[in-house]
Amino acid sequence: MPGGRPKKHLTAEEIRQAKLVSKKAYRERNLNEEREESRERTRKAAAQARKLKKLQAVAATTQAGIINLSITDHKDTSKILNSKAIKPG
Repeated sequence: MPGGRPKKHLTAEEIRQAKLVSKKAYRERNLNEEREESRERTRKAAAQARKLKKLQAVAATTQAGIINLSITDHKDTSKILNSKAIKPG
């Protein structure tokens, strides 16, 4: 007989159930932290969306070549910079 610790769960279904129980316990322990992280991600995404919308509005209302913007912290800057109204600065 081989040595070592005996297996806790013998079947795939027992393993699956144990993982679900563990996952549920973790979620209950860390629910507030998970919610706060989710809210922070939502706030950041909303701020970026507002900034992009404002930049697009400025680009739409200016004539070609008049405005010179420096955009460094937005993921979709290529969409803005490729428009004819904005020259990267």
